Amino acid sequence: GEMITLRHLKLSHNLLSGTIIDMGNLTSLESLDLENNKLVGSIPRTLPSSLKFFIVRDTFLDGTIPTEIGLLSKLETINLDSLLLSGTLPSEI
Repeated sequence: GEMITLRHLKLSHNLLSGTIIDMGNLTSLESLDLENNKLVGSIPRTLPSSLKFFIVRDTFLDGTIPTEIGLLSKLETINLDSLLLSGTLPSEI
């Protein structure tokens, strides 16, 4: 079933691989911790508007920081440490 009421998802320090899927439909998600995994690809452009904490440090994510992250009005903490990012910091942040 769908986990639309899921509030916290912590999957840090595993061996998860692949890309981060679109999580925009998880409308209650407040914290997402995917730290220290083998994730690849880019940071998703669509994240839940309810997100307060977004932690993806120590993964293999690359590309740019999506401007949409700056539009998440409830976001309090974002940790993008030790990624393979390029480009500039979006002005929305």
